[in-house]
Amino acid sequence: MYFRSCERQRANVKNKAELLANRYCSSEVCFSEIKDGILQCKCGENDAMSNKFEWKFVKEENTSDIVFSNENKDILFHPTYSHGTAVLRGEKPFAKNRHHYWEVKMISSLYGTDVMVGVGSANIRLADWKYQFCSLLGLDGQSWGYSYKGNIQHDQLGRKYGVKYGMGSLVGVHLDMWRGTLEYYVNRRPMGTAFRNLKRHEVYPMLSSTAAKSAVRITCAVSTEPTLQMYCLKVVVKKPALYREFKQEMPQIARIYEKKYFWIRPTIDIQTRALAVPKRQNKRERSDGLNFLTCEENLTSDSETEDVYGGLEATNRKKSDKNKRIRSLGLEDDCVFAIV
Repeated sequence: MYFRSCERQRANVKNKAELLANRYCSSEVCFSEIKDGILQCKCGENDAMSNKFEWKFVKEENTSDIVFSNENKDILFHPTYSHGTAVLRGEKPFAKNRHHYWEVKMISSLYGTDVMVGVGSANIRLADWKYQFCSLLGLDGQSWGYSYKGNIQHDQLGRKYGVKYGMGSLVGVHLDMWRGTLEYYVNRRPMGTAFRNLKRHEVYPMLSSTAAKSAVRITCAVSTEPTLQMYCLKVVVKKPALYREFKQEMPQIARIYEKKYFWIRPTIDIQTRALAVPKRQNKRERSDGLNFLTCEENLTSDSETEDVYGGLEATNRKKSDKNKRIRSLGLEDDCVFAIV
């Protein structure tokens, strides 16, 4: 019994640490202003494209398990106590051949059987689950869901997918109805493609919760047509060198597209690597004796030139003394110079 108790304590500490790390709110001030169990801060709600809503959630008549406020943006599940699963569906299906992104901010603690974010068809009878505790989204072939526990589920098949989320987390849903893929974001960091082959389905946004007094806030619900700019941005944010060049060489364009597609952001690792200062020298030896230098190096100073040419007199002092020819080589990932 003692060992089991220790295991549970370690698991609880690990879960708490993981949830604290997965908060979008970075200030402890936000969590000192909780009122009636509800987070009061506005973190993540005033960004570009936030507060734009192309649809809203609606609830069935005569249901007391769901309470709307703040123009239907704030949703409270089971306001007194929970006796099953409360489910919400959007007012209209997602349009074909468009990219849809909507985001949910968790403004209360999440616990219990399940709290899920996802999509589903109109065939799901919402009232049937009122007295059943279950992970509803993904329980059949008509819905797809992402649990607060970090799992995804469809047609009763579940698997580990992304990070856990809780109070203070932003959970985004990117539905690509051009390709038929569904991807989730946590704090605007991509978790990877969760589901495929949704293009042939007519689906709606959905939420479900079994937790009493659990609350969420819809921060945005937008859509856009497929564009080359968006696909290029998705490629750029995955490459540290490209992302760095994009930010430095085209800052105005970068700001425009990062506002328009605000959910497409590089991971923390990519950002760190992109902002890192490039090495001053980066020689690479070849079997034919040539030394290669990346095109990011600055060869203008005398000291740098001496290092580059292995101690030879700096050739950039007098152009007439230049006795070395530099030819450009085209490589797939970066441009380099070969010193002959």
